[in-house]
Amino acid sequence: ALGSGPQSALPLGGVVTRRLESVRSAVARRDVRVLVLAGAGVSADVIGALGAFESAFPQCVARGLTSYFHMSNERHFADDAPSAWGFFAVRAHEYHSAEPTATYERLARWLDGREHFVLTSNLDSLFARAGVSAERLCELHGRIGDVQCSVPTCSAPVERRTADWWRALDVDDGTLRLRGVVPQCARCGAPQRVATELAVDSAFRDDLVVQSRRMYDAWLHDSFAHDLVVLELGVGVSMRKLRDAGRLLRTARRLVAPERQTTYVRVNPVHWSFDSDRGAGSAQQHRRDDDIALPMTAQRFVEEIM
Repeated sequence: ALGSGPQSALPLGGVVTRRLESVRSAVARRDVRVLVLAGAGVSADVIGALGAFESAFPQCVARGLTSYFHMSNERHFADDAPSAWGFFAVRAHEYHSAEPTATYERLARWLDGREHFVLTSNLDSLFARAGVSAERLCELHGRIGDVQCSVPTCSAPVERRTADWWRALDVDDGTLRLRGVVPQCARCGAPQRVATELAVDSAFRDDLVVQSRRMYDAWLHDSFAHDLVVLELGVGVSMRKLRDAGRLLRTARRLVAPERQTTYVRVNPVHWSFDSDRGAGSAQQHRRDDDIALPMTAQRFVEEIM
């Protein structure tokens, strides 16, 4: 392993070069399966990392809402729906206005023709718009444009709204609150909310995620009979769902199918070290030379490999 985290000295250039060569060798075989675990870092150059909340949303701070966790919270929709809708309308417009970058397009082309799957926590639908097939894509947290009824027991289906629908919402720029009546459920008349998994959320309706998750589970089960390369790209550590999924998969394959090659590539300019997995089950003791840590952005990695 290289270093112990963001405070460690970065590997020397020669080490990174050798590790990139190891990745090229691992993916050169067309019969190897490829799993992409994609976090926010893949979209950092098109949507941008979440900056300081105070400077990005002073209208919210003036009303006592001081963090993204305040906004991305089911209580926000319950306690002040116009405020929640105004915030997410602004975010939805930003996401819908974004276009797939060269990183997305190059990655999609590279995956085409390989046996692959993409599992992402991103809400921006950029993988789909770059051409990744719906049969090979699971968006774990839904999409920013989806809406659902706020009543957990309501049977109304999740709706996938268009960019034009979101743009038509009337948001007061001065307060970042929705003017007028918030969108209502056509079935029961209750207020709607976004159907993305919020940072604090017990009522996320994953109707549109379940089918893709089943396809992913089937693909993953079948992959135990094949060699696998996992590309963990731009996955953060504050919300660990993707990183934990990768860690558990890495350990399971090496315990259940040790005869199959599992190459795990972690790409992150800050949290690149596998030492951050310590204390999480038995992953550390099963770390091997084919765990490849690369301290670089997802964009640089795609340029180098694809």
